[in-house]
Amino acid sequence: MSNVNIKRLVDNIRSGTSIYTPLVELVVNAIQAIDAKGIQNGLVEIEVLRTGQADVIDRLEDVDGFVVKDNGIGFTKSLSGKG
Repeated sequence: MSNVNIKRLVDNIRSGTSIYTPLVELVVNAIQAIDAKGIQNGLVEIEVLRTGQADVIDRLEDVDGFVVKDNGIGFTKSLSGKG
């Protein structure tokens, strides 16, 4: 398990924007959710969704999206603005 300085990480991320910004934001949110839960065995899983089956000989298919899962605090009513 590695320790992450969340404030420094977020400050560094916000200093620039790229095509990876949405993915980085999802990962930062996952890290913050784990930190908010106060657990030591935090887990972030990133699944890359592609448009089709990979062609090992030529190239990988285009990225269609991402699924980011964590074992953090979860999406509560207060976080959704409905609580």
